[in-house]
Amino acid sequence: MNKIKIAKGGSALAKGVIAVILLAITNLSAVAQSADTLSIDQAIKEAVDTHPTVLQATEALKAADARIALSKSNYLPTVDGVATVSHIGPVPSIDFGGKSFKMAPDNSYNAGVNVNQLIYDFGKTKNGISAEMQSKNLAAITIEQAKQRIASSVVGTYLSLVYLQKSKDIKDEQLRTLRSHLDFVSKKKATGSATEYEILTTKVRISNIESQRSDIITSLGVQQAVLNTLLGREVGSPIAVSKSIPANQANVASDSLAQYAFANRNELKAASEKATIEEMKYKLAKLQKNPSLSFFANGGVKNGYVPYLNDPKLNYVVGLSFRIPIFDGNRTANNATIAHTAVVSSGYETEAIRRSVSVEVAEANLGVDAARSKIIQFEMQQQQAQKALHLAEESYKAGAITNLDLLDATTSLSESQLYLIKARIDYCNSLYKLKVALGERLY
Repeated sequence: MNKIKIAKGGSALAKGVIAVILLAITNLSAVAQSADTLSIDQAIKEAVDTHPTVLQATEALKAADARIALSKSNYLPTVDGVATVSHIGPVPSIDFGGKSFKMAPDNSYNAGVNVNQLIYDFGKTKNGISAEMQSKNLAAITIEQAKQRIASSVVGTYLSLVYLQKSKDIKDEQLRTLRSHLDFVSKKKATGSATEYEILTTKVRISNIESQRSDIITSLGVQQAVLNTLLGREVGSPIAVSKSIPANQANVASDSLAQYAFANRNELKAASEKATIEEMKYKLAKLQKNPSLSFFANGGVKNGYVPYLNDPKLNYVVGLSFRIPIFDGNRTANNATIAHTAVVSSGYETEAIRRSVSVEVAEANLGVDAARSKIIQFEMQQQQAQKALHLAEESYKAGAITNLDLLDATTSLSESQLYLIKARIDYCNSLYKLKVALGERLY
């Protein structure tokens, strides 16, 4: 770290500048010592583990398992018990030899068990199960998408807090320097070496910095509330973020970024799963015209058997049922048309997502390059501002410039340091955005 020398007898203003410079050029990656400091990785993990959007998507995965089991239940038999009591009148009868013979009892009783078992439905159940299994894959991808969105929101909010905290620290140092300067020029005015104009100008600058600091504190409160909400904490809970910014360049050749994103983006994986599901639904819709073969059985006890109509007897029925659709009002054909339209639409959706991903990757990559260039630019500007401040101090000692000129040089250095911090934050944020665009996990 470069040090600026202050000649013996230098102004209190120049000495106060040291604190600003030392603060501003502190490395952003210094590790926070407080045990309560929240790192960006910790924040992402806490948000992903507790956010209701992720938990909701997880429940959808459980529902997908239930739908698969429901589809498989078609392979299992259905068993139900039936008991009926009925009274009929008039009772059918026949007359023979001067006597009347009843053909049925007045009161009928029937209790039994029915069993139905699908034997073969020509692929309808099989394809239905396959479609539900693909839907489960889509539900799993949806969870990953939800986690990535939450992680991305945490990163943006976290880095905003880092920048705002650094900005507040710099404004605090500027205020201390300005107040020291105000005290200095006030003493000079008492000896006739300074004017009222210098005092008023300094007070105006103090007021401006205080206003800027107030805006920063407000923004800090808002961003802290946003981060607390993402983490599932109380909105007003105090939160301290680390000053270290772990962001690594993606290890992908720049000429293959788009292809890498195509292979890794969850949006494209989800689109592919949706296309597969729509194709299965189309096939399933056409299979509805296929026949089905089932086995049925019934066994129990009932009365009504001649000649002892009221005596209960054990009985059973077994058989096969073959069902073939003949005409369903064109429902199958219309459902197949609708399903085919969904297949075509899913292809268009996939292509639209590919184009959007290409643009996002290009924008993110350009953003990284632009942020890197700004860092180089503002590092040079910082060095120039440091040299300018050194020259201003020498000129002030020689009486060539006023206190206000020296104050301008001090302000320029503080602003250049703030610009450099902003550029570094933007660079880190751009790296994270590139990772998101490439489909790399942030969590």
